[in-house]
Amino acid sequence: MTFTHRTDRRTFAAIASGVVAGVFAASHPGAAAQSGTPPDVPTPVGFASTRVRTVEFAGQREAVNDRVMDGFIHAVQALDGYAGYLLGDVVDAPEQSLSILALDDASHQDGFDDLAAEFVDGVEDEVTTVDTKAWAGGRRHPVHPPAPVR
Repeated sequence: MTFTHRTDRRTFAAIASGVVAGVFAASHPGAAAQSGTPPDVPTPVGFASTRVRTVEFAGQREAVNDRVMDGFIHAVQALDGYAGYLLGDVVDAPEQSLSILALDDASHQDGFDDLAAEFVDGVEDEVTTVDTKAWAGGRRHPVHPPAPVR
């Protein structure tokens, strides 16, 4: 039986960070320790939703991003509890985009989910969405909304 191991960039970065930390520790002859008691974690002050959307072809990502900037973003900014929105391209995957939505609290998430589903339905004729992964949870730091997109 043959085993192969493929090292991706995240694994390589973790190994490299470990090596650097080891070199740093070895270059300082003293010892240091930290209390095992975790620090107080601040209470969440808001809610954030992160999505990575994958389309079928790289060219479709630009079309979707244009539609987001032309109309969808204005509807997002009008949502109750809106605190900020970020849209970006995933550098290593030209068929993926990333969006991060900040809200005052989780109770406003349903409004965004409905808006996003409506948007996806509206672009289905020109874009094939292959996959969407979403993560959501409490924010630890306040977000000051940027100026509206004009």
